[in-house]
Formats: sequence, structure tokens, C-alpha cells
Amino acid sequence: MSRIPVRPGRGIFGAAERFLRHPSTTTGNVAWPSVRIDRARPGDGVGILQAHRSSFQSTYAEVPGMDVSALSEFVRHDLTPRKILEWSRKADAGSDGLYVARSNNRIIGFAEISPDSSGMELSGLYVMFSRMGYGNGNRLLSTVLNDIPPVAPVSLHVAKNTSAVEFYRRHDFVIVGEAETPPPLQRARVHLPQWIMRREGT
Repeated sequence: MSRIPVRPGRGIFGAAERFLRHPSTTTGNVAWPSVRIDRARPGDGVGILQAHRSSFQSTYAEVPGMDVSALSEFVRHDLTPRKILEWSRKADAGSDGLYVARSNNRIIGFAEISPDSSGMELSGLYVMFSRMGYGNGNRLLSTVLNDIPPVAPVSLHVAKNTSAVEFYRRHDFVIVGEAETPPPLQRARVHLPQWIMRREGT
């Protein structure tokens, strides 16, 4: 896998809370340690959740009209307990489609891709808020796309009114449709309609 330069209770829930209470506070012009992108391995679930939660909260809080209080409640009471189990299960099983970006043995981002009825689906790509803007998202996505057959089309859902739309456009994705706010978010009173984007194979 690629090596690239950039910028770190009890039981599984206790471990998650310890990680989430102590995010990296390093800011400014810093020479980050190298970042390695590889597939998830057993024990990565908590680190993946940390990146997921950091990116999710910071990105969607900036969406115009967002109810930030409802978003925070969703992250705390739905996304965190649900995803720590999901990410731990997938990492421990050695999922081929789950990639992580590591810096100093700490997970700073991840991406997940899997087959669907029309090719491949990129079901998530998240980078910790403190590591955004340093090319980590580009590196993650490039690694994922380079690892799948070039003829395979890739689809994804992305929230409207976020910078992620332009990010995916720069990687040759185009808008092909739209979708409603996912049901878990609807139940939490978080309004986040989606674009469906697609990148054709070569």
C-alpha cells in the first residue's frame, strides 16, 4: 500500500469515549508525520469511529439551516453506539473494502467501498477535522479507486450544500440523481438531503 507525507471506562464503549474525549489539539503550520493508507485490521474500530465522528460533526454543522443541537444529539446517541459496533465488526473481520489512513499509529481517516448492483459503491469517506485540508481525502480516494478494476463504475451519496460535492467532482464524479435524508437522520430531526453521484469506469 502507499506511504504518503501528511499530519495524532471499560470495554469497547469505554475505549471509544476515551479516544473521543482527547482529540488532537495540534494546529498551525506543522510538519506532520507520514501517513500510511492500508486496509483496516482487527482493533481499528474505535479509531475509525473517532475519524467518523469528528468529520461528520464538523462537516454537517456547517450546512445552511442545520439544527446543530439535533445533529450533536444524533452523533452522541445514535451514530456513536451504532457505528462502534459496525466498524469494530468489519475491521475485526478484515473487510477488503475498508481502508484507513494512519499517522503515528493513529487513524486519521477512512473510506469504505463495496460491490453493488451496478458496479461499486463508495459508502463513506471521512477525515478527522484536524487533518482536513492536507490532501488526506484525495489520497484515500485515489488509493481506493486504484485498487478496484478501472472499468467498474463507482456511485455514492453525498450531502447537498457541502464542500464534498466539489471534492468528488474533481475526481470525475457527476450528479446523476438525488435522495432524501437517510432514515436514521430523519428520526433525529436532522435534515440532510443527498445528491447521488457516479464515476464511470474507463
